[in-house]
Amino acid sequence: MYLVGFGYFVVFLSLFAIAHGLSYSPLGAMISEIFPTNVRYSGNSASYQYGNSFIGGPAPYASDLLGSVSYVLYPVFTLIFILIALGVIYKSKESEKMSLEDSASGYIEY
Repeated sequence: MYLVGFGYFVVFLSLFAIAHGLSYSPLGAMISEIFPTNVRYSGNSASYQYGNSFIGGPAPYASDLLGSVSYVLYPVFTLIFILIALGVIYKSKESEKMSLEDSASGYIEY
């Protein structure tokens, strides 16, 4: 990217920063709200790190394997987890009016 031109590099970096900010801002708040206050930091850290390891780690290999079948299948692995994330967001309930003491049951309805 940088070899093509500095302008392209700045535009790409800016777009990435905007997309990352838009996606991570609600993620941090939502993961924190899922856990009760006595284990909030541990639960937040564990869920974020395990998610990155077990889903983000094999993502390039899964995409490469699917892409070797057909180039159209490259984004399938990502799309599957986007649909799972949208389902989890849909099933989550708002915790705005819930007190911190009432949060021991968690916020995701199954």
